[in-house]
Amino acid sequence: MPIEKTQTLVPGTKLVGTYKRTQFRATVCEDGIYVEPAPITPATAADPHGPFKTLSAAGRAVMGGISCNGWRFWSLAGEKIIGSELAPAGKTPAVKATRVAQIRKLPNQKNVPEGQTKHFCSACKASFLVAGTETPEACPSGHPRKVRACASAARPVDEFAAAD
Repeated sequence: MPIEKTQTLVPGTKLVGTYKRTQFRATVCEDGIYVEPAPITPATAADPHGPFKTLSAAGRAVMGGISCNGWRFWSLAGEKIIGSELAPAGKTPAVKATRVAQIRKLPNQKNVPEGQTKHFCSACKASFLVAGTETPEACPSGHPRKVRACASAARPVDEFAAAD
């Protein structure tokens, strides 16, 4: 749970935050906030763990320079962290694969000859004509109509390439 802005963080307060399925621990000290393990962006060359002057500076360092609201990023140690399920040590979390259509019928069928349908392939970024109204199983370049994609993947993954 995020820390309330009305709370006073006294030296010795233990905090936790999660970024990219890695849990970071922070300790509030007299001279600032120290983070363990060392964040992506170090505090100083001499001591990459800290001190950070604010919760937001410590959170930004953990996230590699991406700005964040430190009051929302960090939670008091021992509280249940909402929305963060860490993977067990040594195991990667299961990712559900879905099928994504990469060939679709274009909604605008103006100026298309009668008896043909215009489709678009998101893999080769090209449109093409098909006789009839059925969606083709592949584009003229050979890209399949549907591909398997992981929930965490930014782009669809060709299921045949993944089998190799």
